[in-house]
Amino acid sequence: MYVIRADAKILCSDEVRNLMIQYHEKFGERFLPFNYVDFPGDDHHRPAEMYREALQKAVLRDEPTHIVSHRFDTIDH
Repeated sequence: MYVIRADAKILCSDEVRNLMIQYHEKFGERFLPFNYVDFPGDDHHRPAEMYREALQKAVLRDEPTHIVSHRFDTIDH
């Protein structure tokens, strides 16, 4: 998947990387990988910002966060 530069800058930041490490250490599993279908963005937030916020909330929770991805919903073969 291609990620535009503005989103890649956020996704590859030390902050997101550290949050992913914290999530993995806390729950022993990886957080849902970024995908534009699951985090489409809106008028006020870039898709990567929405992803970062979801990851921040997930790290603060006491149980793992499971987001159902919809990236394969349009493929029917």
